[in-house]
Amino acid sequence: MSTRTQLSAISLLMLACTFFSSVHPAYADDFFPYPIQSTQLGNGLQVISVPFDSPGTVAFYIVVRVGSRDQLEQGKTGFAHFFEHMMFRGTTRFSPDQYTTIMQSCAGTFNASTSRDTTVFYTVANSACLEKLFDLESDRFRNLQYSEQVFKTEAQAVLGEYTKNFANPYMQLEEKTLSLAFKHHPYRHSVMGFLEDIKNMPNQYAYSRQFFERFYRPNNISLLVVGDVNPAQNLKLAKKYFGDWQRTGFRSLIPSDARQVRELRDHIAFRGKNTIFKMVFKGPAYSDANLDYVALSILLELEFSDISPLHRKLVMDEKKVKHLFYGSPPTRDPFLITMGAELFDEKDMNSVQTAIEESLTKIRTQLITQADLDRVKSAFKYGRLNSLTTPLKLASTLGNYLALTGDPSSFKKMMLNIEKLKPEDLRQIAQKYLLSSTRTIVTLSPAKENMP
Repeated sequence: MSTRTQLSAISLLMLACTFFSSVHPAYADDFFPYPIQSTQLGNGLQVISVPFDSPGTVAFYIVVRVGSRDQLEQGKTGFAHFFEHMMFRGTTRFSPDQYTTIMQSCAGTFNASTSRDTTVFYTVANSACLEKLFDLESDRFRNLQYSEQVFKTEAQAVLGEYTKNFANPYMQLEEKTLSLAFKHHPYRHSVMGFLEDIKNMPNQYAYSRQFFERFYRPNNISLLVVGDVNPAQNLKLAKKYFGDWQRTGFRSLIPSDARQVRELRDHIAFRGKNTIFKMVFKGPAYSDANLDYVALSILLELEFSDISPLHRKLVMDEKKVKHLFYGSPPTRDPFLITMGAELFDEKDMNSVQTAIEESLTKIRTQLITQADLDRVKSAFKYGRLNSLTTPLKLASTLGNYLALTGDPSSFKKMMLNIEKLKPEDLRQIAQKYLLSSTRTIVTLSPAKENMP
């Protein structure tokens, strides 16, 4: 278990009273008009207020910087996702049923999710209940209680969730791809963890308490309140309910992988009817300090979206492919650039791979037109901005990038980087990352015994 720092009464008082504040002025530009006020309390908790035109409604969004990336000990994968479940198991003050009843009285809806880098808990409720939200959430984050029997019951539920998800061919592709592409970095397992670790989870009660003490601490958490909120009131409530919470000194020491220097390949014989081709390349960690992330995002839109020449060729004209898929998710550490296709017939696997490779060769060797770039940049930028229609959607978007950088303005910086992109940037980024020596290919098709 991580060691808590023992503080004297005087130092505790100083901790509660000390905080550092930085206010980002209201953005004058048209595309992001929301003012962001960010304050860091002395214990490291980041408190962010974003007024949004939603009278009577707030999104209470808590970002915990722990994901599957932080599961380092052998045999201990899956606990970040597990605590997405356990955090609703109640405290001595509020049972799970009491928590739900109070939320319902505030017209509240609540949920949580886990990713590779973060776990988030979110509530949308009546803004008149803001102090009650602070009371409820500070209590469960500081005083979570659960018995060993409750722990074991939830662990069995997680195993059931894994088993259900593993029937999905894309889940099997994800697991195989990660285990091939990463050898040491914890991105090598899925967010849910390795199956053998999930099966053994009921025996890990003591470790679960250690995991909670390590990561569920104020200096590992950001709290966003978006909507009908007064920033001064929000900060006052944060100090009242979270201000004297002790910080942790624990930090994850993440191992890295050696540079991949040759293509890796594997195949899955699937107990189903799907046929899928998947290709990934080693990509960069997310940063708003350079153009790599946005250049890759725009490049993938150009080459694989529904308006791309490749889509027209494989889906519309030749009808070999049901759909193309692609992505380069923002992550704290270098991750994967993904592209692929679900096919109608396994016999077309080689020709589909060839078509994808030809498309990538073109982007590595030729400049796209400025008009094409401007069209995709505009669709990418305003498609995301136009989705920010509710407090929760805005909180989720800001929170995703905040979790990676610690900067609540990172989303805005990323969007501004899109405007800087030139055709040459896309060619350079393709030449930098889309190399055959750094790619991993996994294919999936029906097992022979499934064939008629």
